[in-house]
Amino acid sequence: MNAVGFVGLGNIGAPIANCIAKAGARLHVYDISPTPDRVPQDAISEASPRALGANTEIVFLCLPSAEAGHSFAAEVATLESRPKIVVDTSTIGPSGAASLSRALAASGIAYIDAPVSGGVARAVRADLTSMVAGDPAAVEAAAPWIRAYSSKIVNMGAKPGLAQAMKLVNNYASVACMLSTSEAISYGLRQGLGMDAMLEVMNTSSGQSFVSSVLFPKHIANGAFDSAAPARIVAKDLALFLREADLAGTSHTIGDEALSLFTGYSPENPEEDWLHIFEFIRDRGNRPG
Repeated sequence: MNAVGFVGLGNIGAPIANCIAKAGARLHVYDISPTPDRVPQDAISEASPRALGANTEIVFLCLPSAEAGHSFAAEVATLESRPKIVVDTSTIGPSGAASLSRALAASGIAYIDAPVSGGVARAVRADLTSMVAGDPAAVEAAAPWIRAYSSKIVNMGAKPGLAQAMKLVNNYASVACMLSTSEAISYGLRQGLGMDAMLEVMNTSSGQSFVSSVLFPKHIANGAFDSAAPARIVAKDLALFLREADLAGTSHTIGDEALSLFTGYSPENPEEDWLHIFEFIRDRGNRPG
């Protein structure tokens, strides 16, 4: 399966597509708002998802919603020659994955639920963690291309949606940790502690986390705020977790508070790097009332 399609050349989609191209794929790409500098070298830019689907055997999706995935499925459904496998790297939740899997299966297309974690910098380095769920034969066929951008692949099972559930677990834990760590460090700053000193202690103590060991020292303390994840995407993923937790009947009290915090922050700053929420949290303490 060397004829590979890629739909969605966003912040993380573009470097993933580039990794696949470097691995030797005959890559066809499509994006609703094409930006030439995001198209991998020697890749063929298609005019529509339908055109892309007609020329490829396996297609990767990196899209903002389940609805966008269904739009792709509808475009390729009536093709005489269509992809055999769709690998979905998007974050759409278990319900979205199950629905999209059924829609593609009706056209004889195997669906692999394969969200990623690690961020843009790790995507550029082909160092992402991929969670996969789907038919074992389809997963095996797609594995060479998934390995092109992943340093770790964890098979979550045969049922599409299981990888999405794992992605939501990871995202939610990361966001909750970011918010609580931001509040803790804001308190420390108010007490006269230096951020570097706080991080030194936390990262050799029980307060250590990815947030304290990577996000704060490498992306926040230096003023960079360059995770390349817009606030609107993080807020969307948080709301997705809450919806799925409701369906599962599990507790999400902390998540409700977290979404309330994002509701106050992200509407005015939807495209801003989400790490700026630390400043929002820090500065809330300076406001009267």
